[in-house]
Amino acid sequence: MNNEKNLFEDYGRICEDDGAINPVNLEFYLSFINMSDDHMKALIRQIIIAQSDDINRIMFSQDQESQDREKDIYNMILNVLSLISHGYLSIGEDGDLRCFKPVGPAPDDETQQLIEKQISHAEGFIYDVFQELSAEQKQRQSSQ
Repeated sequence: MNNEKNLFEDYGRICEDDGAINPVNLEFYLSFINMSDDHMKALIRQIIIAQSDDINRIMFSQDQESQDREKDIYNMILNVLSLISHGYLSIGEDGDLRCFKPVGPAPDDETQQLIEKQISHAEGFIYDVFQELSAEQKQRQSSQ
């Protein structure tokens, strides 16, 4: 845990030095916790698109079994959701992930449990979003 804490502290200092700070408080955390399913699906879609290079690298890796690759992709998306929920990441207007230092109180234990519950709930949407994106790509290819 110490290494992870040091990593986040170092990361936060780098972001802060660049002026990339994100105010967080209970209201911020509740906006993630209370996000509608449609909004969560849209966020997952944005994450998949923003992380498509990494997803393709994992998907087509010959070093892992198919199940392991799928698990790694799911974990990557869930980790990004966790970083977003705590104010470390955001999706920019251009669709890219933006890094920030969250400034404000960390979530209390109850709020953290609710964040984790929302992320767990969101996991059920990942497959569906991949299917929607795949169908859209097939439709674009067939119309060309």
